Amino acid sequence: MRLKRVIGALAVAVVAAQGLAGCDPEGIIVYRDDGWRGGRYVFSGSDANYESNDFEGTSTDIGDKVSSVFNNTDRWVAFFEHDTYQGDAVCVAPRTRVNDLGDYNLNHAVNQPFSSLEDEASSHRTYTTRPVRWEDGGPCDVYVPPQT
Repeated sequence: MRLKRVIGALAVAVVAAQGLAGCDPEGIIVYRDDGWRGGRYVFSGSDANYESNDFEGTSTDIGDKVSSVFNNTDRWVAFFEHDTYQGDAVCVAPRTRVNDLGDYNLNHAVNQPFSSLEDEASSHRTYTTRPVRWEDGGPCDVYVPPQT
């Protein structure tokens, strides 16, 4: 009888863990507010212009209104300041969350004011491998490493 209770408890724990793991959909998820709150939108791949997409359940377009992201894919994602993958970019590792895009300084000059993608992201592109740094001719100004 005791063995049945232990097996039953383990089965419940496994089902609960699977439910938690499945809370977020697969994809590139952008959020209106810091901390993965507010309206959200789920992308399945690259998108060159956020203004053609609205946060779920609203008529508010996503362009220049993204504050936090979750890259829930197996690919790297570069979030760009402008449409068509232009401007400064924050590159996010696979399966990685960014609580606040405002935490990452994109300014290349030492004596320039802080600049971030907080409410500035307008497009994103996916990559199968880690994209190249800006200094080496690639898109990435800042990397957000994989979470452990």
